[in-house]
Amino acid sequence: SGDELFSNHMADGIYEKQLGSIGDVIRYTKAKFYSSYLTGIVGIALTHGCALLGDPMIPIILPQPDTSIHLNEYNLSVGDTLQIHAEVGPDIERGKFIIYDENDVQLPLDEYYPLELPVINGTLWSTDFQISPTSEPIFSRSVKVFAYGDEMEITGMTGFTVGKTAVINVETIPEIPTENDSVYITADFFDEQGIESIICIYTNLYQIPMVNNELQNYITETPISPQNPGSRIDFQFLIVDAEGDSVYTEEFFYDVVGPDLFLQQFELTEINHEPVIKQHLSNIGALTSPVTTLRLYRSDVIPEFITEIDIAPLQSQEWRWEYIPLPLLRGEYLFYAVVNQYGSSFGEHSTINNQVYSETYNINMFLVGLEYTVNSSLEDNLVCYFPAGLFPEETIAFINQKEQLQVYNQPDIEMILMADTTYSKPYEIGIYNQDLYADSLGHFPDGERITLEFNYSAHDSLTQDLEAEGKFFIYRWEPDYQKWILQGSNMNIDDDKIIYLSDRAGIYSIFYNLDEIPPSIELNIEDQEFTNGSYISKNGVLSILLSDANGIDVFSNSIYLEIDGYIIDQEDLILTLRNGNLINIPVKYELGQLNLEDGEHHLSISCTDVNGNFSSKDVDFMVSTDFDIIRLSNYPNPVTSHTIDPNNIGRTRFIYLLTDDADEVYLKVYTVNGRLVKTFKNLSSSVGYHEFPRSILGWNCRDENGISLANGVYFYRLIAKKGNKKIEKTQKMAILN
Repeated sequence: SGDELFSNHMADGIYEKQLGSIGDVIRYTKAKFYSSYLTGIVGIALTHGCALLGDPMIPIILPQPDTSIHLNEYNLSVGDTLQIHAEVGPDIERGKFIIYDENDVQLPLDEYYPLELPVINGTLWSTDFQISPTSEPIFSRSVKVFAYGDEMEITGMTGFTVGKTAVINVETIPEIPTENDSVYITADFFDEQGIESIICIYTNLYQIPMVNNELQNYITETPISPQNPGSRIDFQFLIVDAEGDSVYTEEFFYDVVGPDLFLQQFELTEINHEPVIKQHLSNIGALTSPVTTLRLYRSDVIPEFITEIDIAPLQSQEWRWEYIPLPLLRGEYLFYAVVNQYGSSFGEHSTINNQVYSETYNINMFLVGLEYTVNSSLEDNLVCYFPAGLFPEETIAFINQKEQLQVYNQPDIEMILMADTTYSKPYEIGIYNQDLYADSLGHFPDGERITLEFNYSAHDSLTQDLEAEGKFFIYRWEPDYQKWILQGSNMNIDDDKIIYLSDRAGIYSIFYNLDEIPPSIELNIEDQEFTNGSYISKNGVLSILLSDANGIDVFSNSIYLEIDGYIIDQEDLILTLRNGNLINIPVKYELGQLNLEDGEHHLSISCTDVNGNFSSKDVDFMVSTDFDIIRLSNYPNPVTSHTIDPNNIGRTRFIYLLTDDADEVYLKVYTVNGRLVKTFKNLSSSVGYHEFPRSILGWNCRDENGISLANGVYFYRLIAKKGNKKIEKTQKMAILN
C-alpha cells in the first residue's frame, strides 16, 4: 500500500501538477508521502530510501490533455454504429481512437482494430465501429484519442454506455475547488428511456437533487459546502429513468486544493555575522500560502519557545531558504521548527510536514570585544579569558566542542584525561563576525591574545604521574593537513591546568607529547654532487628534504634558510606541500637570487616538527668563477688484491672537483712510457665534487681490449673543457695485485 501511494503521488506530480522536471516531481512525491507516513517504517523506507539517479533538471514533456471527443450517441444498443471525431487542430497529423472496458483494459483486436488515421482539416474521424454483443447486457466503454504531430502530442477521453444511462462531462464549479468554495456538480446524462430524476450522493451520506439545466446537462440544486484543503470528496449519481428503474453510477471525486507547506533541512549556520537556523521551506500545494509564522522551539518534555519570524507568501511549488536569528544560547539543544502551527493561519492539505527536528547541538555563545570576559566550555574543561578591547566593537563569540578529529600520521601524541573524566576533546574558539579578525587565518587585531586554560584530571593517578614529566601541551588543529600543531605549555601542576596565550582563533586541544626525535634534513645541489666544503655553482639550485614521522610544522614555526647571515624570505622558498601529508617536504631555493661572490660561504637550514622538536643543519661551500680542477686522486691507491669490500678487489675509482661547470670532461690512463691504455669519456661536468665510476664497482683496471694491466706505475690525466679554455691535471697510481 505504501508503494501504491508513493506511485500515485509521483503520477500526480507528473500529470496533474505537471511540475516540469523529474527533480521537482521526486521532491513533491517525497514531501506528500512523508506527510502521510512521517517517520514510520514505511515512511523511512520510501522517503529516506528514494534516490534519483540522473540529472534532476531533465524536463518532462507531456501530451496536451483534455482534447474533446464527440460521439454520435452516448447511450447505444448492441449492433449500433459508433461514429467518433475529435477536433485536434492543424499541428496534429495522425492519430487513432482506442476503446477500453470498465476495467480500463483495451478491447481485443478481433473486436476493435485501432487504425492510425490521417487528420483531415484539423479533425480526426472514425465512423465504422459497430457495438458488439457481450456476455453482459449492460456495460460501459471508454473512448480515448492519441494523436501527434512534429511538435506535440494530444490525448482525450470520453465514454458511452449500452443498456444503461450514460454519464459524461462530469465537472465541478469551480473547476478547482478551494477551502472557501461551495461546489456545484454538473454532468451530461443520456438514456433511451428518458430520465425521471437524478440525485447526487456525496460522502455516502448526503443527497442533493439535480436539476436539468439545458438538454442533457444537469447541475446540483444546491452546492456542497466548503471543505478543508486536502479533502477528497467522493460522489455518485442515483438515476431514475422514465420507466421508474433506478441505477447507481460509478463513483467520482474531486479534491479540495490549498497551500501545503513543507519544512525540511535544519542547519545551524551564520548570516550577516549572526547565528541563525537555516530552513528549507517549500509550498507543495496548489495555491499560494498566506502570511504565517515560523517558530523555533527547544525540544524537551515541555517544549521551550525560543523565537519566531514572519513568513511571506509562497506561490505553488515555490521554495526558498528561511533564516531564524538565534539569541545567545548556552547548553545542549535539540531544536524543532514549525510553520503555520496547528494550521492557525490557514488550512492546509496536511500539517504533519510543517515541522522538522534538528540534530543535537552543543551551543555556547556569548559577547566579547569591549569588556573583559571569562567564558568556559559547557563542561568547564576549557576556560577562556578574553581581554578588554579585543575587538573594536562587541561581537558574538563561541566555544564549541567538536567531534573527535581524524589525525593523519601523528603517532607520538596521546590523549589526556580531562577534568570531567573524558579524554582530550577538540574545542573551536571563534567569532561570527570574521571581518573583525586581522587576517584570513583568524589572528586577533593588534597582536591581542586570549588565554586558554585547559583543566585535566586531578584525581586520576596515571595522569598525575605523567604531569611530572612536563609533557602536556596545547595543540591547534590544521584541517587541510589533518595535523595537531604544538602551540605551547605553561603547566600549573598545583591546580592541574595547562595555560597558553593564543593570538588567533581556531580548534584547540591538549595532548601528552611522546615525540623526542627531531626532523632530519638532507641537503643537495641539483645536478651535482655536494659535500660540506664543496664548490658549487653560484647559480645552482639548493634542494632540501625535510622529514619527520609526525610531520613538519609549516604553520606556527617557519622553515629558516640562512646564507652568510642573511635570512631568506620564506616566500622565495619553493615548498611542495600536499594536503594531509607533511611527513616529507621538498624545499628548493635558487642561489642565483643572491649573486654570491667568489669565496667561502656558510649555509644554515632549520625547521621544527609538529610536536615542537627543533632541528638544524650547517654546511660550508665554495663559489668560484675561475675554471679549475682540484683534488684529483684515485682510491684505493695502490690498487691491490686486499680490500675491505671483496667486490672491489683489483678495482679503483677516480675523484675530482670542478670549481665551475665544464662543457666536457674525460680521463686518459697512460703507462710510464706514455702509451695510452684507456680512455673514459662523458664524465660528470657540473661544478663540485665527483666520483667515477658512480656505481658499486670501481674500474677493473683493464685496457681498451679488456686485458688486465700489469703491476706497476701508471699516469692518468683529467681533461676539462669550457669554451675555449682547457684544463689538464695529471696524477699517478700503482697497481700491486
